Amino acid sequence: MVIILRLLHGVLLQHVSGRRNEKPLQHSHSVRDEIFQAHRKGAKVAQLMERYAVSRATIYRWVRVEG
Repeated sequence: MVIILRLLHGVLLQHVSGRRNEKPLQHSHSVRDEIFQAHRKGAKVAQLMERYAVSRATIYRWVRVEG
């Protein structure tokens, strides 16, 4: 039981610090929010890909999760 609690505590700390599987996030939350807002206002995914250097799949994944 103690091991499970320590594991969950470690996972929670990684999540709060913005790390996934010991890798830092490549794009900040503010960039994600900007992309999401621009997409909602009608910006084309190709424009967002070029402006923010983010792949098409990543943009669609963020939009699906946020929307």
